[in-house]
Amino acid sequence: DILGGRAALRATTLDRYPIIGPLFMTGDYKNAFRGLRFGKNQRSFDKASAVNGLKGLFMFGAFGSNGFSMAFHSAEVLIAQMFGLPIPADRGIVEATQPSRFLIRWIKRKIETT
Repeated sequence: DILGGRAALRATTLDRYPIIGPLFMTGDYKNAFRGLRFGKNQRSFDKASAVNGLKGLFMFGAFGSNGFSMAFHSAEVLIAQMFGLPIPADRGIVEATQPSRFLIRWIKRKIETT
């Protein structure tokens, strides 16, 4: 006899970094980062903040098993992004956790997205 059971899921990403930051419009990003496909070097964070098409919508999730340990500092980063405050994190961390990072990587690798 089975007396009970339990199952749990943890949301995570392929690169195991959480997703923290403003949501984006795929078409706008494809146009803005078109040069990456041809080897042009540009800092994605600078351009990403200018392209964001969905004002006021942010993503904060996919922490996997690191939720409790990363939540406090990640929340500070998100709040800084939401209110235009100085971000209390290294630029590389902010770029590694932005929601559009997968699309930017696909553009760099010349993978067509829909």
